Amino acid sequence: MLCLLVVARIVAAAAHPTVADARAGKTIYATFETSLGSFTCKLFSKQAPDAVADFVGYADGEKPWTDTRSPTVLRGPIYDGTWFYRAVPDFAIQGGDPFDTGLTMPGYPFEDPVKVGGTFDAKGALATVATGPHPQGSEFFVSDAPLPWLNGRHTVFGQVVAGMEVVDAIAHTKVGVFNRPMTPVVLTHVVLSFTPPVQPKPPPATAKQR
Repeated sequence: MLCLLVVARIVAAAAHPTVADARAGKTIYATFETSLGSFTCKLFSKQAPDAVADFVGYADGEKPWTDTRSPTVLRGPIYDGTWFYRAVPDFAIQGGDPFDTGLTMPGYPFEDPVKVGGTFDAKGALATVATGPHPQGSEFFVSDAPLPWLNGRHTVFGQVVAGMEVVDAIAHTKVGVFNRPMTPVVLTHVVLSFTPPVQPKPPPATAKQR
């Protein structure tokens, strides 16, 4: 029984995407589990390997980050328990700051030319907050509308493929100063996988009653 448990853990670990997988251009999905529901992005590992590797490293704790209040170098999933600290309907939702302010830079610079990756031509683009060619930090934003004027200004390293209604709900939440949600919208965890998660099927249509 113990052997089976060990094997199961080894298989699970092997099936978990890593920074090396991102740099190798493997297809990776990221499911953002939030207090308002979940949404899934397909990451553009082939088009923007550095940005995806950076995100994956922060999401699973493989990449170290700095607590700028100490400063202390830490490891561990940086996104767990963070808030979406900015929400603007028909524009974007923004998160990824471990201190929930949008003012900290806990990461390290990485080469990230903005000419790689996808575009903002459709809503649901997942992008780096800082502009290239040497952004740093763990922050990201997801567009809530097509934003073509941002093409070439930020690196798009993923696209929402499921749960866009959750992004819409976060973007339309009630906000206060600096577009900060008045009720915290929490990113509880980011689940990384090589295949998209199975989406729940809608309930079967019921026959009209006469």
